[in-house]
Amino acid sequence: MNKRSEQFFRRLCQPDIAVGGLRLPSYTVLLYIGCVAGVFAGVLAGAAWGGSADRIAASALVLIAVALAGSRLLYIVTHVAQFRREPARLWRRLDGGGALYGGLILAVAASPAVLAITGVGFLEFWDAASVIMLVGIAITKVGCLMRGCCAGRPTESGVAILLPDHRGVWLSRVPSQLLESGSAIAILVISVAMHSIWPVRGAVFAAALICYGAARIPLELTRLPDGSRWSRTVNLAISLSLVVCGAVLAISLGHG
Repeated sequence: MNKRSEQFFRRLCQPDIAVGGLRLPSYTVLLYIGCVAGVFAGVLAGAAWGGSADRIAASALVLIAVALAGSRLLYIVTHVAQFRREPARLWRRLDGGGALYGGLILAVAASPAVLAITGVGFLEFWDAASVIMLVGIAITKVGCLMRGCCAGRPTESGVAILLPDHRGVWLSRVPSQLLESGSAIAILVISVAMHSIWPVRGAVFAAALICYGAARIPLELTRLPDGSRWSRTVNLAISLSLVVCGAVLAISLGHG
């Protein structure tokens, strides 16, 4: 890694960034931007595929709040020993601590009730929500990089970049956050293209589930262990489950 690249990442990777006259947590800012950009892109995609932009947007706003709660809940469950040692961390949300899969699972579980109220079909919404999710991941993972969460394993291989972990320890690491962000962009392109190749409701959602679940398995193995006994095992199990669920959905659509 050359000096110019090293200087770039040292400037980029800061736990706080200046917004106007304020210092705000970089992860929180990028999470907000990811949510807004994701909803905007997902609503446009859903409308282009024949859905109601207003109803998809309303559904998404409710289910993003549900997803954020689910993300926090799964993180707490898989890191329960840490919270037993320091219970006050339960309420310090700005310290970080979220698991994407918890948000996805709770949002999918809650969506039938929400969509019944907004009048949006399940597959209609989740095709659009796949775009929301993937755009959000692509942007939010930059926030993870800046803060040092989800840091990669130390390595001396050719992919190494000098990066911090959440404790501020700078080492040559696998750039796991950038790899996941890039993967999300690639999966977004594949999933949206799937609608052109196979224009049925649910095709985008099935492609996103299969591709993200499959990509997350090797990505998970590049991450630095976070001290939890269960986090990696749970994430790998859910990743495999997504691939299976996506395949089952694709097969059912083919027979529909």
